[in-house]
Order: sequence, then structure tokens, then C-alpha cells
Amino acid sequence: MDQNKFIGCIIGKVEENSKGLMKSYIAMIAVKKDYRGKGIGKQLVNLFLNHIRDKKAVEVYLETEVTNTGAIKLYESNY
Repeated sequence: MDQNKFIGCIIGKVEENSKGLMKSYIAMIAVKKDYRGKGIGKQLVNLFLNHIRDKKAVEVYLETEVTNTGAIKLYESNY
């Protein structure tokens, strides 16, 4: 949020896998165009990663289009 303005979000889940271990999935991340390039996406991913660590998740997975270079750079920068 920027004051009362919604500028970004991350949607994901944490659940038990078939072995009884916690796994997580990033379903979507979005940042308003005017706010991109300011580290907000990276902050959202880091918040999510911290959350899943607290839940003892042993893996996280996601999908993105190969043409979505912005998302790929974002995810690679958090690795």
C-alpha cells in the first residue's frame, strides 16, 4: 500500500505434500506499473519466503512465461 492506494500483491499458498512435508506455491505477483523497478516485487517475494519459512515449508515453486523477463529477473534475484 502507498497511503490508501493499493500498489501490489502476492498470492500463494502453503500446504502439505504427499510426504507430509510443507510445500508452497507462488500463484501470482503484481505491482502497479508506476511502482515497478522500486524493489516492491522483491519485498513481496521476501515477505512470502519468510512466511513459508515460518510454516516450515521445504520447497516453493512457481510458473511464469518464458517471455516474462521481468518476472524471471525478479525470481532469480531472490534465489
